[in-house]
Amino acid sequence: MRGSGRKEGSIPRLRHTVEQILAKRRDAEVARSKGQPIVQACRTVSITEQTCYHWRHEYGGLRSHHVKRLKNPNQGPCD
Repeated sequence: MRGSGRKEGSIPRLRHTVEQILAKRRDAEVARSKGQPIVQACRTVSITEQTCYHWRHEYGGLRSHHVKRLKNPNQGPCD
């Protein structure tokens, strides 16, 4: 593939919505609470360990009711 910026044969990157990220983080945290190591919990939700740590840092305290605020920052507080 010329001009695409990707190496030939490489897998394209997936982009997840905020809702998908929160759902996968929640599923990974549930797996962790059941005693699975972080690597196995990340594999369970089909993400890499690095992505798991990145999402934990980026979306750590975010809950589903905060998603509306991310989608429409001009809206007032979500209560």
